[in-house]
Amino acid sequence: MAPSIGPISGFDLPEAADPLSIIIKVVGEACNLDCGYCYERRRDYEGRRLVRPETVRNFVNGLQEHSLFIELHGGEPLLAPQSLLHEIFDHLRAHPKPVRVRIQTNATLLTKSWIEFFAREWPDIRLGVSLDGDPAANEWRYDKQGAPSHAAVRTALELLTEHKLEVGIISVVTRHSLGRAAEIIEHLSGYRCVRVVKFVPCFDIGVRQGAGPVRSKRTLDAAAQVCAGEMPWATTPHEFSQFLIAAWRSWRAGYHFRSFLLEPHATFIRAARRQPVTDCHFSSRKCAYVLTLYPDGRVGTCDEIDRRDAQMGAGDIGPKRIESFWRASPLMRDVAALRRKCETCSHRVECGGGCIATRLRLETQGWGDAYCEHRKTLIDYLTAEVVSA
Repeated sequence: MAPSIGPISGFDLPEAADPLSIIIKVVGEACNLDCGYCYERRRDYEGRRLVRPETVRNFVNGLQEHSLFIELHGGEPLLAPQSLLHEIFDHLRAHPKPVRVRIQTNATLLTKSWIEFFAREWPDIRLGVSLDGDPAANEWRYDKQGAPSHAAVRTALELLTEHKLEVGIISVVTRHSLGRAAEIIEHLSGYRCVRVVKFVPCFDIGVRQGAGPVRSKRTLDAAAQVCAGEMPWATTPHEFSQFLIAAWRSWRAGYHFRSFLLEPHATFIRAARRQPVTDCHFSSRKCAYVLTLYPDGRVGTCDEIDRRDAQMGAGDIGPKRIESFWRASPLMRDVAALRRKCETCSHRVECGGGCIATRLRLETQGWGDAYCEHRKTLIDYLTAEVVSA
């Protein structure tokens, strides 16, 4: 068991040989879409770049003792040339410990050529596709001219079905999703390649547009409508929990459990049953087990922590470097405060503390308690529905 940081229980530090999650920002923030709520395109990037293969090589060489779960991310990673990804895969294949690879894509650029490329290079690669549901729910996912992306994603999912490939769907719950859980579940169930649907919240409260990438007029016009600190696409923690409950009911009533797994529901249930979980939102293996590699060689913690002091610098990264960073980081003051709240919570074992990045941001906006209450609501509901049934 990796040690917690001093008095902060439930926030472990990795030891030698512990598995690590690695997010590689293959193309930085570059993307062919301009989804309104995209946190990556709100950041103060210094310019678009491709990650160099030697940057990946040098980075993973410093993690020789660790098995790695690699996520190729962006921006949109399919903007990278196949030759670049081929070199990256070569370096990952040379790693002495097990390596698993996942790519998260908006799928609008997915072609037969890409499918054949992945079949050659990394046959067991896991595919994650971003799709918020039917066209109405997917309204905030548009290109730089403001045109919708849903039709292109539908074509890609049909192509994946034709090639007998399985995917997981990441579906962001925005204001367009509220009250429409049944319609979204039914829509996603129509894609035979889908094996997991994971709903994630759009808690865009107290966020701002940085001075980095140029945004579309549609995004800027929408962001100008911010009200009481909430972006027009934002949902509250209570609204998200109610959506998840409605989605669960629709998923069960339609017997869709025969086709795909529903998240975060399945992980909530495993946690309530005291079964092992891998999701860092439910575990003491949180941000310290996540490293993000940026194109310029900088390394940071989880990419959802939108703070400059979350950057660890460049060069070799290992357990000692990770430990020294976290022990010295100003982040730890805030993490300690969050963990103290957890220590007196009746749901602390089942909950695991949630997402540190989200909680840090919502606490500053006065929404910290609401975040905790939405998790308690889900734990209580799913415990009554499944665990205690």
